[in-house]
Amino acid sequence: MTAGESHFRTDTVREREDEAFVNFTLMMIALLALVCGAKALALVSGNISGFSRTSLPILAVKQIFAPSPFSGPTFTSSAVWVTLVILTLSLFSGQGCLVVPMRAPTRSSGASGEHLKGKVDLAFLQTGKTSGQDVREKLAWMNTGVGEKRFFLGRWSSSSSGTAWFVAGPPAEGAGGWNRNWRTRNILVDFDDKDLVKKYRVFPDSELVREFAARLADNPEPLDLSKPVKVYIRHRHGPGQYSHGTLLLGSDSFSYHEDGDKRNHDFEISPKEIKQFRLAGWRTSDNDAQNLDERVYFTRKTAVGGKMTICVRVTDLMLLVRYWTQTQHS
Repeated sequence: MTAGESHFRTDTVREREDEAFVNFTLMMIALLALVCGAKALALVSGNISGFSRTSLPILAVKQIFAPSPFSGPTFTSSAVWVTLVILTLSLFSGQGCLVVPMRAPTRSSGASGEHLKGKVDLAFLQTGKTSGQDVREKLAWMNTGVGEKRFFLGRWSSSSSGTAWFVAGPPAEGAGGWNRNWRTRNILVDFDDKDLVKKYRVFPDSELVREFAARLADNPEPLDLSKPVKVYIRHRHGPGQYSHGTLLLGSDSFSYHEDGDKRNHDFEISPKEIKQFRLAGWRTSDNDAQNLDERVYFTRKTAVGGKMTICVRVTDLMLLVRYWTQTQHS
């Protein structure tokens, strides 16, 4: 079995585990909805002694604050009960929608392309004790490839919750599904002269460019720009519209060349006309720890406008920041 086949089979197993978990959860929701719905319908029609249509709102309010048989008084479990009542009433009328947030088995995806089942463990990191070799071995699955001997940069996306949804409709026309909630984090570990952990910090993507710039200021090793450096990207030029292309980083020019024949977005400017880099407000993929979406701002308008949104690998983002800082001060 090849490495690619192994990763494919591992991903397939994870997908099947998630699918089984969601199917079981949706089945339990459906059973609860039927039970609560029968009770609600009986209440609405006045078939239960002591209750009537006018007493249902009072019962619903009481139920919201009723003790849960599993965990004591909780708003969440009670609110779900009321939601299920409303949903089931809607089911009988041929329409309705249910969205249920829930916990799920933890999944993590690293920048190296490897996956981790379970929670990310950083407890082994100790300043002045943990060696760089231990860090690189134990966190290899999240290694971005950016790190040098003096520091290590890891990046991962984790999910331990999600949202199950169900839309009711006429027979054979209902729909349902499951979406995981992903959160991406970075860890930067600095080493001392003995290759021991000096300090480490976990931070969000919004601070990545700033951290790159700080490290480059400490060690301003220049890029060789005797010939243009190529950076392959995906350019987002509209909602859901992407094109592949190449950025050429030259000593006195910064240009973009779109793949294909149209080339409507090609441009060339001076590197000094690059104003700043900033994290984009959305992500191409929520669980992609290898790439991230950045927005590049220019001091004047180009064929793509005054800014450009790109999907780029973490290693190439650091290359772009190195190029930017170098050309701004040259």
